[in-house]
Amino acid sequence: ARSPLRTKMASAVAIYGGGDAAMQAVERWRDPALRAWDAPRTARMCVYGGLWLSPFLHAWYRGLDAMFVGRTGLSVTLGKLALDQSFAATTNMVMFYSINSLLDGASLAETRARIEDRLWPTLKSLWCLWIPVQSINLSLVPLDKRVLVVNFVGVGWSMFMSWFGNQPSRVAAPVPVDVVVSEDALVKPGPRGNSLAS
Repeated sequence: ARSPLRTKMASAVAIYGGGDAAMQAVERWRDPALRAWDAPRTARMCVYGGLWLSPFLHAWYRGLDAMFVGRTGLSVTLGKLALDQSFAATTNMVMFYSINSLLDGASLAETRARIEDRLWPTLKSLWCLWIPVQSINLSLVPLDKRVLVVNFVGVGWSMFMSWFGNQPSRVAAPVPVDVVVSEDALVKPGPRGNSLAS
């Protein structure tokens, strides 16, 4: 391809957009009470896949190979895998929740709370799938084809992230206390023991 990065970005848009649309169809099939297709949700997935994930991986795999240039063997594969599944995986999941939350109108505090709530469970699920996949990808697949492998496997992963990433957060964002109750708002206890003005 004349522009491999553009090809990878277009593939990621199709995969993450299609994965989200498919997951939404499954959700509506399981629960007919759900509203119609959420186009902004699909658009957010496309932004993550096309504008962040593919460009990041395009550069990441080149940098990863440069770290181990001229070296081969099991130790090199394990070193690449460790870096990929620690630094790259964590970075991508933080960006996934940041992009989706901020584009959905969340505040920075809400976005941080969502990351804190979802990051560790997401990484545990990610490692179950991607450690075996990347073991093969980083050791046997040519450099210029690795992003395409990730995108191919990403069809199922994008559906999972579409579902899991859009579940309600279990941790509420911290609410800044900017209202102070003054002494004037307090009253002496009444006959029933009330201490605040009603």
